[in-house]
Amino acid sequence: MKRIIIILVAMSCWTSAFSQTKMSWNDKNTQAIINGAPFIFEGKVIDTLYYNNCSLVAVKVQIIHILRGNLNPGTIELVDNLGGRWENGIFMHKMIGERDRPMQPGTKGIFLCKISSFKPSPMKTDNEIRVISTGLIFFSPGGWIECFNKVFYSKKELNDFLSKYPNITIPKEEIKQKK
Repeated sequence: MKRIIIILVAMSCWTSAFSQTKMSWNDKNTQAIINGAPFIFEGKVIDTLYYNNCSLVAVKVQIIHILRGNLNPGTIELVDNLGGRWENGIFMHKMIGERDRPMQPGTKGIFLCKISSFKPSPMKTDNEIRVISTGLIFFSPGGWIECFNKVFYSKKELNDFLSKYPNITIPKEEIKQKK
């Protein structure tokens, strides 16, 4: 009986250790994330607001270019469920992936999103819908862009990569810069 318990505990530890590993990226995963995002836009975070007892964060994003989806130019609310909870007077942030804090103002990137079903915040934007991220492509201050287990050394390289997918519109001024 003792041997069976030891085996069960060891198997439990082994399976839980592997359940915490990152998803391996391949072309099929990348395609599913890109094709599964009804809204894709380039933007810059301009404000954040904790709400719903600090369990959610409303992130106001200034839309720079709309690559996919029927959005109004201007701003949109992205719900970042990276909030946390109050515990003994200390706010405990959740850890999602490699981030343990909400996106900060000034963060630039391409946001792959779907409509959010979370409770609305009091934040006002130019779009009536709220979105939640299904994927993010952050622009590094060093100029390179890392996403989908690839590194792009220019926005042109990223645009070439994204233009392979259906219903993605690369802005005309960026296409002119390619030539």
